[in-house]
Amino acid sequence: MPDKIDPAQLPAVVLGRRAKVRSRDLPELLETISCGDPKSQKAALELLCPCRNPRYDLDVWRAIFTAHAESTNPGVRDQAGHAIGTLRERAKEDPRSQELIARLQEEGLDSHSLGDAVPIWIPNLRGNGLYIPRFEPSPRSRANRRR
Repeated sequence: MPDKIDPAQLPAVVLGRRAKVRSRDLPELLETISCGDPKSQKAALELLCPCRNPRYDLDVWRAIFTAHAESTNPGVRDQAGHAIGTLRERAKEDPRSQELIARLQEEGLDSHSLGDAVPIWIPNLRGNGLYIPRFEPSPRSRANRRR
C-alpha cells in the first residue's frame, strides 16, 4: 500500500491485494469515509473491517457507526454493517473488542447489549467449565415414534 492514500485509488488498492492498514493511513481513510464518493467510502470500509485489519481505534469505529447510520448509499451501509457485525462476533472471544463495544455503548453509538455477545462463565456442577445449556428435544408425534 502506498504511503499516501489517494481516495480515488482506494478501489484499485483493495482489488490489487490484501492491504495492511497502518496508523499513518487512518486520517486519509477516515476522511474518505466522511466525505468521499460512495465507491471510495465502501472501499475504505472494506479496508477497516475487522475481518481484514483489526483496528481498535475509537475514532475509526465512530466513523464506521456514523457511516452505517447516516449514509444514503445501500452499499456503504451494508459494508459498515458487515464491519459492525464482525466486531460483535469477535467480542465473543476477544477482550479488546469487548472493551471497544463497551466504550461505544457509553457514547451511545452502539445500542446492542454487550451481554448478548459475550458468554458468561457459570461453573457447571463439577465446577470446571463453562455452562452450556442443553435444550430438550421436541416431543415426537405418534407417527414419528413408530419409525
